[in-house]
Amino acid sequence: DAIAALQDYVITVIWSIPSDMTSAKVYKKFIKHQLSSLGPNTPYAWMLKGSLQERVISPLERKLTDPALGCEILTGTSVRSVEVLETGAPRILLDRPGAKGGVEEAPPVDYVVMAVPGMELGEMVMRGAESRRLIDKVPDLAQVRRVWGEAIPVVNLHFNRKLPFIPEEIVGLRGSGYDLTILDISQLWDRDDQTSDATVLVLAGSNAYAIPAEAGEDQAYLMIKRLREYLHFDLGEAWGDSTDIDWIRTTVRQNNSHLLFVNDVGSRIWRPHAAYAALPNVFFAGDVCQTDVDMATVEAAVQSGVMAARALQQVEMAPGAKQRMAQAPIALTPHKVFSDATFLAAKLALLPVAYAASAWSAVEAAVAGRKANADAVAAYSRGRYALLLPLNFAVDWWRTAYWLDRSLRKSAHESGVEGVDAADTPVGLGVKGLWASAPTLKTASAPAAGGLASALGVFAGQLVNAVQAARKGH
Repeated sequence: DAIAALQDYVITVIWSIPSDMTSAKVYKKFIKHQLSSLGPNTPYAWMLKGSLQERVISPLERKLTDPALGCEILTGTSVRSVEVLETGAPRILLDRPGAKGGVEEAPPVDYVVMAVPGMELGEMVMRGAESRRLIDKVPDLAQVRRVWGEAIPVVNLHFNRKLPFIPEEIVGLRGSGYDLTILDISQLWDRDDQTSDATVLVLAGSNAYAIPAEAGEDQAYLMIKRLREYLHFDLGEAWGDSTDIDWIRTTVRQNNSHLLFVNDVGSRIWRPHAAYAALPNVFFAGDVCQTDVDMATVEAAVQSGVMAARALQQVEMAPGAKQRMAQAPIALTPHKVFSDATFLAAKLALLPVAYAASAWSAVEAAVAGRKANADAVAAYSRGRYALLLPLNFAVDWWRTAYWLDRSLRKSAHESGVEGVDAADTPVGLGVKGLWASAPTLKTASAPAAGGLASALGVFAGQLVNAVQAARKGH
């Protein structure tokens, strides 16, 4: 039960959704990418060493507006809708106060890439003149309205002194009730000699519904008050009262207009692709799009942008098109992803440990329940459930062994790795076909990334084929 609660806590902290509501298909893809990235020289996560505005947005803005490119960037301008004219050219309508009807047409464009959050995209595809709307060209885009997001309140908490014993990594405050996390950016961000050595925490609450206060400083103070249960500092009686906190620099962001897309059950089929044949001049990007990574992460957002750029390039460089882009095709760097056989082999090896732990937990709970309710008859007995574990274990073991055998009979290069892009690089068991399909004994080479597990798989394959050959009289 504790492990289940921990798993649910981790999922909620990262994606603001309980684990039982998370899309299993998307989570499976995420796990394959996450575990395959582990290594001695690969960090678990990359963190920006400065503000997003200074390190990412401003450099991109300077590059785009450089005279060599001459791009014009309009900020503070709302896009009302994107239409497709009878000629196939896209048409952008802007919300402009003072314009006729409050709507103004943007200058003509050849292509449109809509990097729009899912909730806003669901509304924009519905707007426009009849027969020109995006849903008139691709009716399935109307399903985007089903996706939803959550606002994660964040407090940029500046202190007047350095707090001791705070790790450099992101820290989850388990048991906080609000699913709080902290990140000490004073240890992460680059700073000059004039910057004080005071602690600066980014305090986020992934479960805003649990905070018993309206949005704003009242909600932020309750988050800080809960943080005080984990760290020692002067809290004060209300917002602005603590002597340890620099209230002038401390800010609150409710993020009501910056919602985190939620990967809930069934949502993937409603999400847009990067390109559609019926919309050759309109493309889609953002973490709401279907990608190889698929989870609501910056990696998914970046990959969707590359996919949209690649689709646009293919249209622009097609025979008969204007062909104004670079000749070299845009290509995605393949991810190294463990094969299904690797995960099945790991499950097979760990099944005895998992079922033994389940039995132990069930027996302990049954004993504790019997002591607490000696005269009560429980409708559900954990102890009786433990009696079924041997049968469940046997069924689970043989089912896993069957699918492991199926995965090893056909190499991952031939069948692909389920749930990930076909262009990715599979590693681990089954990549080179560890089972020999012919009755005679074959030697299968172990893949470089498989290590000891692949060597054991090769040995098992050799043994099975030797037994099969002996039975057939070879």
